[in-house]
Amino acid sequence: MAIVKESSERYRVLSGKHAKRICSVCREKPDPPGFVSVIFDHRDTESVLIQEGALSKLSVPGWEYDIQQSPYGLKEYLKEHQGNGSNMLREKTFFIQPRTASINDQLASGELVVRLPRQGYSSSVLIRLSETGWVELAPRLPIALIGHEKFKFPFELKEGDRLVTGCSIAKDSECLAINWIRLFFADVSEHIAALTVPSCIPLALA
Repeated sequence: MAIVKESSERYRVLSGKHAKRICSVCREKPDPPGFVSVIFDHRDTESVLIQEGALSKLSVPGWEYDIQQSPYGLKEYLKEHQGNGSNMLREKTFFIQPRTASINDQLASGELVVRLPRQGYSSSVLIRLSETGWVELAPRLPIALIGHEKFKFPFELKEGDRLVTGCSIAKDSECLAINWIRLFFADVSEHIAALTVPSCIPLALA
């Protein structure tokens, strides 16, 4: 199972299988729309043009991050980074924002992070969990790790709850579809913004 929006399932295919043979994608020249050039093994210099759909999706969704900024703790976040879009909060072993997830981080739900985060569509973050698979979520959400006891899953959030990052829940959450929950946040001007979140993500509360 994976909880990823269809718009984010854009694969940059590096390798895969075609006709039961391992192949690598050629990057030397542009391919016609809907096709991709592959080489079947590293000893063969002749490329073959195949339809994109014929190549197994063995690579991962999204794009690799090129993160230049270092993570910071909660005090620095609240003092210097709150609302600036950097989203690099990592408070020891208690809670993290998705972009700072590391392999073997254990969520409060018990699941482990098994791949480094990747960039999804429209600035979302893709994280690979040990049981659920790839999940997609907004970069500003604080994920509770196993050491942080005060957390709720998205479907449990009620009006008045406050995340550790300072965001206030403006109204009770709503179930949109299987695995997706809509949350409602109030900003300083009391404007209410909605955000969809995978149901399996434990969110750290203040």
